Amino acid sequence: RAIENLVFVEGGSFDMGDFGAPCEVPSGTISRMDWSPDAECLSSPGSQMTGADHLHQVTLDAYSIAKFETRFIDMEWMRQINGLPVAKENIQDGSIVKRNSERYQWLLENRKDHPASAKTWQEAKDYCLWVGQISAIPFNLPTEAQWEYAARSRGKKYYFATNTGYLQLSEGYYLDPETNYYIEYTEDEVN
Repeated sequence: RAIENLVFVEGGSFDMGDFGAPCEVPSGTISRMDWSPDAECLSSPGSQMTGADHLHQVTLDAYSIAKFETRFIDMEWMRQINGLPVAKENIQDGSIVKRNSERYQWLLENRKDHPASAKTWQEAKDYCLWVGQISAIPFNLPTEAQWEYAARSRGKKYYFATNTGYLQLSEGYYLDPETNYYIEYTEDEVN
């Protein structure tokens, strides 16, 4: 499944970091922001604290990245094959989930398609190395630059990592700043 979920990303150059945002959003909602070269504000208040306000050019070679997060069941297969404890082992009272327990059965039935729970960076890295070992295809965690480049459709100045660059939620609508009318969108347009 890890191989099937890979998406090829053609390499290129882009400005990595907070590329700015309009101080007054014309649509009246941050869900419908369009970038312009006149953007004078940061797109996130946390950009200065994280260093993302330092915009810099990055060039990447072509690579592949997973289009979905690794699922609980995928990580669990790796952990079980390698004799490691259950991926989502710690529950609220601090006890450890045993593979022959009711809690484990519940996880398999209800959480198998949820994102994998890795407590450390190394656990996620170990999963990538394992997939690479069994598939003979080099796998690794994406760098921050690779993730941002892919999430922004090859470095475009998109504020949301969606198929349109806008955040369109279920049963929603947005204000079109040019017509000043609210536009409804259908369920199949939700991203």
